[in-house]
Amino acid sequence: MRPTNYGSIGRSRLATGATLAACCALGLVGSIAASAQARTLAARRVHARQATIKAQCPTKPPAVNVRWHHNLEPPAGMWSDARGIKCGVPFSIVIRPLDDTFRVSAGEEIEAGYDFMLPNYTTPYTVTFANTKAVFVVKCVSGAKPSAPTVTVPITTASYPVTNLNWNPSAEATSALTYQGEVPAPSLCGSAQLRLSKGVFSGVMTMQ
Repeated sequence: MRPTNYGSIGRSRLATGATLAACCALGLVGSIAASAQARTLAARRVHARQATIKAQCPTKPPAVNVRWHHNLEPPAGMWSDARGIKCGVPFSIVIRPLDDTFRVSAGEEIEAGYDFMLPNYTTPYTVTFANTKAVFVVKCVSGAKPSAPTVTVPITTASYPVTNLNWNPSAEATSALTYQGEVPAPSLCGSAQLRLSKGVFSGVMTMQ
């Protein structure tokens, strides 16, 4: 019976461990490299998107004021304060808080929209609003936790020819032209009503 060569076994185990460690290290390096590459590609796509948006703006774009409203709080349609926005730069405007006494039942239409004007108008432009939406924070009247934290009203991309100093598409808060988006209130609180505690209007404006 041959004696067991424990030294040889130890060396073999060490070699196996080293091989496994090297494989793990290579796998980790590969994972880090792949993650870095994914972040780089994502950053390039964002940069390309921003460059495309900026290309849709004049060299020296004029000032633009925008305001938004919704049909949720009496008096329905009250405009937010006007806010100056920049061509090609994403914006967001907050309205809060909404009236605590106002309730929305599942299925009721939530409407939102905007108007805008060029306060220093001198030259005709076509102004476009894209990626536009109104997002409302949800609470349940019953005190339960809603199944989703927000309700989003998508607003279709739209372009408007501007040839004057007026508010476009209308200065009238009651005009259907200024409610560019609507969505039925979803059932986020079971049979209970929803209370929408604040709203954020966002998008990006370009002009040519």
